[in-house]
Amino acid sequence: MANAGSHVSLMDDGEFRAELERFEPQPIKNRRIPPANESHDVDSVMWPVRPRFEEPDAPPAAKSSTGRIALGVAGFLLMMCLGGAAAALVFHDRVAQLLR
Repeated sequence: MANAGSHVSLMDDGEFRAELERFEPQPIKNRRIPPANESHDVDSVMWPVRPRFEEPDAPPAAKSSTGRIALGVAGFLLMMCLGGAAAALVFHDRVAQLLR
């Protein structure tokens, strides 16, 4: 096994560094640093504002009648009863044990 110190670093190789410079360009430096107190045109840094158009008032919602509410409650109770009856048919042997 070779000595750990016998390895030559690639960074010491001039040819490798020249090729590396070709692939990794130097960072771009700003020629002028903008001052912190420089004012900006407000329109250039703001999002464009969408215009707000006035819309006519919507007509009032129709009031639901008492009959429709009663029909909904009756339908819900009917479905609950049908669900209970279906469960009793499926599990009739256990229902018979409970009723004894």
